[in-house]
Amino acid sequence: MCVLLDLSRTGARIGLARPLNKGASGYLRIEGMEMFVTAIRRTAGIGGGTNGLAFDLPIAHDAVVAMRHYAASFERRKREDLRDQVRRWVTGCN
Repeated sequence: MCVLLDLSRTGARIGLARPLNKGASGYLRIEGMEMFVTAIRRTAGIGGGTNGLAFDLPIAHDAVVAMRHYAASFERRKREDLRDQVRRWVTGCN
């Protein structure tokens, strides 16, 4: 499992507990998309690190925009979900 930190049409930056070695390749799945990737950069740190990944083929601009919009509204959706959960608990509607 990884954390998506940045996304463009030609690559991504991900955070991992154990970053991949430079030159490693594989598939990255993001919200229904699957891309073949190659690790072009590796940065290790305490408790994990990051990898810069290059896609074998660019992804659609619309997919990048949709993913960025999803990420930008994530915190708001998380707060709204928590508020709704508390409201259901307080009213006894579990």
